[in-house]
Amino acid sequence: MTLHWSMLPTLSVALLAACGGGGGPVSTTLPPGNPPSNQPPGGSNPSSSATVRMSTSQDAYGYAANSFEPGTVTIKAGGSVTWTYDASVVHNATFSATPGAPASVPNGRNGSASRIFGTAGEYDYQCTNHSAMNGLVRVVP
Repeated sequence: MTLHWSMLPTLSVALLAACGGGGGPVSTTLPPGNPPSNQPPGGSNPSSSATVRMSTSQDAYGYAANSFEPGTVTIKAGGSVTWTYDASVVHNATFSATPGAPASVPNGRNGSASRIFGTAGEYDYQCTNHSAMNGLVRVVP
């Protein structure tokens, strides 16, 4: 059998039907307990506090991988975030010049430091010792 260009639309529809290509709606709901990374557990009910670990580990190639864990936290206005040091490498949390941002967390190796966020908004920060180490505090009313 020889195919002719005029048969292409009919063939396309037949192939889509055979593959189930028209189907129903696609679910975008995540299973319980797995909120998107931009929402806190429980959806729209953020906590009044959060803890971020300043971490150093090794990547698959044996190089140091520095990170804030988790990278994004969401808290209520007036709440606090506590950064904990992992004791192996010196880290800090330096905030961008954003109105309402708290004082930066100084260099350290052990212990912890907390900051209160009184104003709703998004506050990004980084460890100035490790250029790829970035984080975000999202504060909601």
